[in-house]
Amino acid sequence: RVCAATMAGLWEGGMIEADPEAANPLLPRPYGGGAQNSASVGTSLSSAQLQRISTMSTASIGAEDEETREERELIRKRRGLPGWRIDRGAGVYQEERQRYQRPSLVETGRHAGRSRVLLEGIEWSVMVGHIIKRDFFTFAVNARLSVILLSLVCTYLVTVSFWAFVYYSVWRVHQKCFHGFEASGLVSAFLFSVETQQTIGYGTRSPGDCWLSAALIASHSVEAIILDSLVLGIALARISHPKNRGRTILISDCAVITRRDGVLKFMFRVADMQKRQVVAPSLHAHLYIWGDGRKTAEHEVLPVSTQELHIDDWDRTMLLPSVVTHTIDELSPLFGMTARTLDYLGAEIVVTFEGATELGDMFMTRQSYLSTEIHWGHTFYNIVRRAEPGQTQHCVDISRFHDVEPQPGLDALPPFQLSARIVAQVTSAVPPPVLRENTLVLSDEGVVAPRDGRLFLMFRVADTYPTGQVEDVVVEAYIYRWAERTTQEGELIQYSVGTLLMSPKTPTLRYPCVLTHEICEGSPIASWTSQQAKRLDADAEIVVTVKGNLIGRSQTVTRTRVYPVVSIRWGNTFVPILGRGSVQSGLPAVDWGSFHVHVPLESCASRVHPHLTAAQRVPSFGDASRLSVHGG
Repeated sequence: RVCAATMAGLWEGGMIEADPEAANPLLPRPYGGGAQNSASVGTSLSSAQLQRISTMSTASIGAEDEETREERELIRKRRGLPGWRIDRGAGVYQEERQRYQRPSLVETGRHAGRSRVLLEGIEWSVMVGHIIKRDFFTFAVNARLSVILLSLVCTYLVTVSFWAFVYYSVWRVHQKCFHGFEASGLVSAFLFSVETQQTIGYGTRSPGDCWLSAALIASHSVEAIILDSLVLGIALARISHPKNRGRTILISDCAVITRRDGVLKFMFRVADMQKRQVVAPSLHAHLYIWGDGRKTAEHEVLPVSTQELHIDDWDRTMLLPSVVTHTIDELSPLFGMTARTLDYLGAEIVVTFEGATELGDMFMTRQSYLSTEIHWGHTFYNIVRRAEPGQTQHCVDISRFHDVEPQPGLDALPPFQLSARIVAQVTSAVPPPVLRENTLVLSDEGVVAPRDGRLFLMFRVADTYPTGQVEDVVVEAYIYRWAERTTQEGELIQYSVGTLLMSPKTPTLRYPCVLTHEICEGSPIASWTSQQAKRLDADAEIVVTVKGNLIGRSQTVTRTRVYPVVSIRWGNTFVPILGRGSVQSGLPAVDWGSFHVHVPLESCASRVHPHLTAAQRVPSFGDASRLSVHGG
């Protein structure tokens, strides 16, 4: 970073170019290879220029320290806002909902997780009376603590005063039933009531030899036992209620939708502030869609539809904050949706966390995301820091838990345009070999090339997990042509669909496999005898779908690609990516960085691949991360 700043300053005639990131400390800070850049600079600059670079570098380091201080000061001021909470952020989205009057099912901000559904049609008093009558204990336990304490104090005062008035009235009529009331009358009766209810013991005030006083004191004692049991039960349940454990579970106040390893993901972040383990934690996400509603075939109107979003595997130990993901593929309710679509439909995603304490008490917490609270093309700010040499603890910057930052490489566009670009974006990334994830991958483009004198349409497919974790794989391919025709009965058919028989139809994806379809007589693309003939289908599309089941799980994964015919390369072939693996592993070395690469047939025949001649080469995995995998 320092070398880049100094070089930019030299190119501008000695003035360091203003850093656009310095204006916003929440933007990501890239890091470069300083040592390598310094070496390259030293070979092309004079000693005077090197001295100048050294001085400017020191100034740049000081500027970065100043940026860090400003960033910390900004965070400190944000924490001083009245609505800021560790688990619920600064309440910005709550204020936006109130300012722009955005309806929602679940609250966010200070009262995140609370239902906002308004019940109407019945008087409030009738509804509250029904709840108290049918579910009094739960109603009392979940009430506010101040309300509970005030209610208990009032209840004790009322009961003590009631029995004091009863004792005083009886004493006025039958003075032999009670002794010691002569001094102060009603006050003595009140003190006698307190002594009876709290079992303090009698002194000068005591009951006389009277059946009426005996009956009253026995009734009062039974009533006191019942009241004490109820009060102690509510108080104990309120104190030990595990719902406050949910306040130590952090769920980000916003979500993001972006691509990760080329796959579109809906993501939010969760963390646990306690060092105690959460027993059996689980996450559920549901998508609520309003729009104009839906009318069934029986004319039933459904005002809102609810669909569950499948949560990918996540770290259930919760030792570190986790970014929880939902894959937006053909099986996702979010498939094909953009920010404009979600806003028009009034979509709301409700995330629910459920778990149990070490004592077995269940608790839960919720968070809600409207379409305006889902940031497209953003990622969560990295808050996990590995322990430095000499340190024994890893660190988590919890003050930046809710922060997001723009994903590098994306243009600064309005949300509607940016979301449409992200959804339509086709990348050449390869999914990482993660267990129990969708690791199927199809080549970005198809090719047409001859094999042993016969012409074939070819695509490449693979399972990036070593030895493959997807079984019962089935491949289907279809070509869609826009061709209007009218049947003999007068029916207008606008397009035609042809089935392309792929070989192998049920591949075993231990190794990357090339799917082939022979262009011969009887094939829907038999007319593709030349590149010029293929251009007659310029408006057609080929859809390839690969389906399979994850080993050991009843979960179906699928990968679908749509190939416009104009994008299919004629006379090209896929470059070899397999090499012999080590004898110990018995697995091949795969150059995943070249998975999507295809070249003209002539150049491929003369091309020499290092990983085919040097088996010990560690193949690169992915173009951006350069994650290495060798023999699994």
